[in-house]
Amino acid sequence: MQSPMNQRVYFTILIYLNEGKEDVFRSYENQASSLIRKHGGRIELAIKPEEVTGGLDLPDEIHVLSFATEGGFADYRADPESRQLAPLRAESVEKAVYLRGHIV
Repeated sequence: MQSPMNQRVYFTILIYLNEGKEDVFRSYENQASSLIRKHGGRIELAIKPEEVTGGLDLPDEIHVLSFATEGGFADYRADPESRQLAPLRAESVEKAVYLRGHIV
């Protein structure tokens, strides 16, 4: 069995968008997806939730990302191209909740 440091790492992201900024978010998402791939990552799923229970606010989208290694996500976030996308993200995303884990 691989140690967690050598396993593919998964991020489930609850995304809450700023009202009226869906087009800005799509632009951010399209540009970020190529950078994610550059760092060994992929967008596994993008879900438009319809209902939520358990006291959470309904997110606008749920994304599941994965990276080949723990370091891949850190490299993606530190990439200067990723930092250049920060204004688009800030304009379009009100809040993002990240859950990190591995396949069990």
